[in-house]
Amino acid sequence: MKIGKFVTAVIACVILSGCATVFSGTSQNITLQAINADNNELLEGVTCTIRDGNGMLYILHSNPGSVEVKKGQGALTPVCKKKG
Repeated sequence: MKIGKFVTAVIACVILSGCATVFSGTSQNITLQAINADNNELLEGVTCTIRDGNGMLYILHSNPGSVEVKKGQGALTPVCKKKG
């Protein structure tokens, strides 16, 4: 089941310019939380992924979860699903 309207995916992401990449590395950690939009509590049993603009898929193994992504690969799109 796609969580959609019941969950607010919060992604902390800063898009850095190419110049900044030279000084701060080519990757960064992204943290994502899937929460219930009604009561702001973390959802359990949720699987989340982040896809970059080039189609690379990053899988988060917990909620909240963190993953290291390559910088400069376009917009990041989070998707969270829950069985049931």
